[in-house]
Amino acid sequence: PKSILAKIQQLEKDGEGLMSTEELNLFLDLGAGVSSESKRAKRAQFIRDVNRVYQMRHGEDMIVREKDLNDRRRTFYVIHPHLSNA
Repeated sequence: PKSILAKIQQLEKDGEGLMSTEELNLFLDLGAGVSSESKRAKRAQFIRDVNRVYQMRHGEDMIVREKDLNDRRRTFYVIHPHLSNA
């Protein structure tokens, strides 16, 4: 879908980085009116969609989940945009 491609372009433009759960919620516009369970499901679906498109294009995932080593309840989202040789 167009919205996924637009989000991928934004992530590529922002470059490699790390997002907290809260930052990813803001990026996806998941505000206060959305339940925690819905936010979790929408984040997971977004990551699956982005990685599926990225796998087809570049043969690798763009977003990887990593647990916080200091607090295993927290998750970080590592963004790995494909580096172009152009």
